Amino acid sequence: MTERANDALPVAKQAPVYIAFGALNTLVVLGTFYALDRGMEQIDYMVALIVASGVGVVTGFLLQRTFVFRVRGRLFTDFWRYTSVTMTGIALNLILLPFFVEIVGLEPWPSQLASTVVVFLLTYTAHRLFSFRR
Repeated sequence: MTERANDALPVAKQAPVYIAFGALNTLVVLGTFYALDRGMEQIDYMVALIVASGVGVVTGFLLQRTFVFRVRGRLFTDFWRYTSVTMTGIALNLILLPFFVEIVGLEPWPSQLASTVVVFLLTYTAHRLFSFRR
């Protein structure tokens, strides 16, 4: 049986809200990294990155689940699915960025922008159809 929250956003409105909360989550990750890197001198920057990324996964999940897809129930299943889609998006970015730089011949910054667009479209679709599907 599929269940949807009564207050689910129409698909046309989900993408801008997805972008907005994704941006907010990015600020949370950067803020966490900055606080750990600058505020706790004994913490290695790679440890700060891992902790900030973990905070970002949890925060992103809660924001997307609550404000974008507005679903209820299946908390652990949704979290597992969200995490696997998010990690797949990161892996895809690791493949696309060197592809655009080394094969296509673009500079890194426009390459990352192009990669971000591709990853955004795929992860948004995957989260809608898989992570938070009801």
